Amino acid sequence: MTKQQSIILISVSFLLIIVVLLFRPSIWQDQIEKSLNDQLAKNGWAINTNEFSGHLFTSLNTEDVLLTHKDGASFYFPKIKLGLGILPLLNKKIDIKTLSVSNVKIRPSFSKDEIISSPQDIIFSKESIPLKIDFLAIDGEIFLPLNDSKTVIDFGINGKLHSNDNLISFKLKELMLSSSELEIAFKVENLNGELERNKFYVDFNKADINNLIFTGRLSYNNEFEKKLKGELLLDNYSIPNKVFEQLPLQPNLSDIEAKFDFESDFHFFNGDLMIKNDLGLDMKGSFIALNENEFFNIKNLSLAGNDMNLILKGIIEESGRFNGVAELNNFDLSQWIMNGRKTDISGFVLADGEFIESKISSFDMNIEINESLLFEERESSISGGISFSNKDLKITNPLSIEIGPSLIMMKGGLDFNNRSSDIEIELLDASVFLVNNFWSDSLS
Repeated sequence: MTKQQSIILISVSFLLIIVVLLFRPSIWQDQIEKSLNDQLAKNGWAINTNEFSGHLFTSLNTEDVLLTHKDGASFYFPKIKLGLGILPLLNKKIDIKTLSVSNVKIRPSFSKDEIISSPQDIIFSKESIPLKIDFLAIDGEIFLPLNDSKTVIDFGINGKLHSNDNLISFKLKELMLSSSELEIAFKVENLNGELERNKFYVDFNKADINNLIFTGRLSYNNEFEKKLKGELLLDNYSIPNKVFEQLPLQPNLSDIEAKFDFESDFHFFNGDLMIKNDLGLDMKGSFIALNENEFFNIKNLSLAGNDMNLILKGIIEESGRFNGVAELNNFDLSQWIMNGRKTDISGFVLADGEFIESKISSFDMNIEINESLLFEERESSISGGISFSNKDLKITNPLSIEIGPSLIMMKGGLDFNNRSSDIEIELLDASVFLVNNFWSDSLS
C-alpha cells in the first residue's frame, strides 16, 4: 500500500467515524422531538418520546411513546422502530421512511353525544396526522363509540401510506380489521387507493369478510353524484353448511361464481349481477334494494338464462327475521344442487323464517309449483304449507301432490327430536307408476 493510499484510507475511516458519531440518536434527540412537535402542532398534536437507541443511518428504537391531540384523542405506542430521512432532518423536518409498531392503542376523541356516522368522520377528522411512510407495519386496537358503547376493533396494516390534510394515498400488502363485539373479521390483500374528504377510490385483489372472499373495486364521490359505485367478483363461493345444519334436509349446493356491478346512495341500491357454476348455470339479471336501517328490503332481484327465470322479493331484518317470495319459471335444480335430478319447475314459493347465529333456526313455507320432467315427463304439481321449529316439522296447510291423474294428500308432522311421525296420507287414483316412482323412490 502506497503512502497516498494509506492517507486516503485513514481519511475515509476518520470521516466514517465522525459521521457515525455525529448521527448517533443521542445527539439528535432534542432536534427530532422538537421537529416532530413543530410539524404535528399544525394539526393540534403533541408527542412525548423517550430516549432513542440505534442509529440514524439504520433505524431508531424507542418505547412508551404517547401521541395526543388537544381534543383528547390519543395514540399509545409501546415500542417503535422507525427510519428517518437524513436530509429533511438537517432542515429541521421529520420524514418517516419506515415505521414498525405492535400493540398500538388508539382512542379517537368524540363529544359525549357524538356517535360515528360515516367513515370520513374518522379518516378526515380535525385530528388527522400528516404522514409519508414508504414501509408501514403496525397493529393494535382502536377504541370507538359505536352503538352507544365503546367498541374495540383489532387492526393490522402492512404497506405504504402517504397523507396530508386533504388526501390519503396507500398501497397496502395487507389490511386487517376484526371485532368480537361487531362479530366481524375483515382482511384484504393488495389494497390500493386514494381517499379525499369527499371522495375515494380503492381496488383490491382479495378481500375476506367473515369467510366471504371476493375481489373488486369501489369508488365514491360526495361532490357530484354522492353515490358509492362498485364491482365485486366472488369466485368459487359456497353457502356455508352451517346455514342449513338445523334443518332436516341439507342441500348440497354447488359453488358459484358471481359478479356484482352496483351503485348506491347508502339507502337505495341497484345494479346488475351474473352467476354461473360448473354445472352449467349461467344467468344474468339485475337487483333493486333499500336499506331501511332495521331491515333490508329486496324490492326485486331477477335472473334469467338457460331458459330459466328467477325473481326474488323480500326483506331481511336486523334481528335475523326474513320473509319473501320466489317466482320460478322452468327452474332446473340440477344446475344448483350437486348430483341433483333435472327439473322443470314453475310457480311460487313463499317463505318466512329466522336466522340465529347465521343458521336457519325456523321457517314457514307455502308453495304452489308445477313440474314436468321429474316423473318421466308426467305433469305434476305441489301445493300446501309446512313449518319447522325446534326440530319439529308440521304440515300447516295440507300438502297436495298431483302426478298425472293421481293425487296424494298429506297432513300431520314429524318430530325429529323423538324420531316420531304423525302423518295422514290419502291416495286418490293411485297408479302403479305413482307407487313405483313416488312412494318407493322419492320418499325413501
